[in-house]
Amino acid sequence: MNDIHSISGSPERADGILGLPSLDSVGDPAGDLLPAGVYLAGIECMNYQTGKSRVDVSLDIAAGPCKGFFGELPPSMDWLHSLYLGLKPNALRFTKRAIKCIGDANPGFDAFAAWNDDLRLFNGRLVFVTVGQREWTNSFGEAETSYRFQAVAPDALRAGSYRIPGVEHADGTSEEAVEGEPVDVDSLLDEALGLSASHGESNE
Repeated sequence: MNDIHSISGSPERADGILGLPSLDSVGDPAGDLLPAGVYLAGIECMNYQTGKSRVDVSLDIAAGPCKGFFGELPPSMDWLHSLYLGLKPNALRFTKRAIKCIGDANPGFDAFAAWNDDLRLFNGRLVFVTVGQREWTNSFGEAETSYRFQAVAPDALRAGSYRIPGVEHADGTSEEAVEGEPVDVDSLLDEALGLSASHGESNE
């Protein structure tokens, strides 16, 4: 079994499937909210947070109309577009599942070996994620909205076997999750990898 604790080295469907309309957000630096849904994301970096017993995975949207959605945000805002991989015993099964999802989205890439060797090997890799919205109130009493990312396996997307999280409200209540629909995984991967144009040229 891969040792998920072994860490060395340094630190959806985006075209609107099941997405909600963009809304103005008081606290969102990007202006509009990223609609809840499923997306193909690119991994910008993975940072081991020793004091928090987790690895933070900074993401940006890699395909579709929302591609590069978080691209203008400074590094200090990485928390807004990060997937968190917990290292405490009760979180490890979810973390292992996320690492497997990353491997499944990158054929030929041994995600567990990379985890145990050097987190920088994840830079530029792809991962499918569901995105939900979380509302909260800051220290000034102002409404804010952030995101909840969860890695999802390509095969689950192909089968429509996944759920889009409902909005988590500041009062602790949550809306019901929405059942997923089949996603054209291969087309999204081709777009992210820049293969669409080359496929078209080869068919001429």
